[in-house]
Amino acid sequence: MTVDQILTVLNAGGFDQFIGQAETETFECKREPYQLGQDRDGYELAKDVSSLANATGGFIIVGLHTERDDATFTDTVRRVRLLDRALIDPQRYENIINNWIVPPPRFTVQFYATSADPNRGLFAIHVPEQPQSERPFLMARVVSDTDRRLEIVCGFAERKVANSQPTSVRDLHQFFRQGRQFSQVIAARFDALEARLTATRPAPPVERDLDAIIERALDAVNMQTRRALTLIAYPTERTELRTIFQPQQPSIYWHLEHPPRPRRDGWDMATLDEARIIDGTFLRVQNGNRKVLELWRDGLFLFAGEAEADFYCWGRRPDEPKINSLTLVEAVLNFAEFYGLVIADMEPEPTEFQVEIDFRNFLKDGIATFMMPYSIRSFDQQWGRGEHFNAPTAKARRGVPFRRAEILDGPAAAYRIVREIYAWLGMNEQHIPYVRSEDGRTFIDRTRFTNT
Repeated sequence: MTVDQILTVLNAGGFDQFIGQAETETFECKREPYQLGQDRDGYELAKDVSSLANATGGFIIVGLHTERDDATFTDTVRRVRLLDRALIDPQRYENIINNWIVPPPRFTVQFYATSADPNRGLFAIHVPEQPQSERPFLMARVVSDTDRRLEIVCGFAERKVANSQPTSVRDLHQFFRQGRQFSQVIAARFDALEARLTATRPAPPVERDLDAIIERALDAVNMQTRRALTLIAYPTERTELRTIFQPQQPSIYWHLEHPPRPRRDGWDMATLDEARIIDGTFLRVQNGNRKVLELWRDGLFLFAGEAEADFYCWGRRPDEPKINSLTLVEAVLNFAEFYGLVIADMEPEPTEFQVEIDFRNFLKDGIATFMMPYSIRSFDQQWGRGEHFNAPTAKARRGVPFRRAEILDGPAAAYRIVREIYAWLGMNEQHIPYVRSEDGRTFIDRTRFTNT
């Protein structure tokens, strides 16, 4: 079963669909909950979770009984053993995983009720595919076992003896990461040195071919023929990012790989990707083919997302390209706030900036991309009875100028960008959701994403 199929069965509560399914690299079954009274039990939980995190992710389902199939040499689900909701404390599982594994992976522990009884069901540990930049995931605890003590070091069990002091697991993890990034970092440093020796100014000319930049980014994720919304922010004066080729925290390179995630499962800049240095000029990260981010050494930041069902039109059918207002507003806010981190890395400090909004393929196959006013929880949106505002053209570009103080106010800058998008679609300011006005300042209010 694929990860999506597993999640579908869990959400539906019809667990008999698991019967006859074989365990795979992404599907592991446990008949009973982990017994967490001793170190070795914690080790088993950490081992199972870290092994998924170091591969492609997957699910550990607690409550499925498997038996060995001699014909296929696989463990196959034979029975479903429903568990009481109160049997497992998810917080305890989370604490053990976070304390045992370095660095802590991204995961969830959740109870899924059967369709017949809300207090009976299965527990699932979901480990999504982890970003390459955070691997490997190592176990970092001492395990007691009767008359001996074992320490897990890089996945190897090592008996402890006097005067034996292995390198700490955190140091080893840092060595692994730096080693994987070594070739890119060295190449970037030579490129930077060559640029300084051959140029009198630290950055490329201010004039930029934005069409070529956008087309190259969209081409990298096969988005040229799909509906796409691209945001670009850049300084209009010459500058350069100081730490663009330094992967160590807290450089802007590191922030691109680990952007802020203000809301769990929100529409942020995270891609789970490892940054790639392109032509010694910019960094690129992407999340599949649905969004791509580029950060240029001259301070340009590009964020392109598909205006289709996997991103801006989240939850819609392909023949109904309705932009999700929450997705749009939250993504723009996170874009604007991330650019504040970019500005802090610039030297010298520019005073004037520009944000460009690029619409591509918004009229496709005779169907216009559209939006409805207000929040996704409004009556009009819930019942689909509100007015539809269609894209007027297939392709367009809109610009918004900013002074330094204005663009550093991320929520207010985001409002101005969103207002321009709504205006292009024919909507007025009262149609924009998640907005607050206070003391003459109008801005996107993040607290309203979960309340309206």
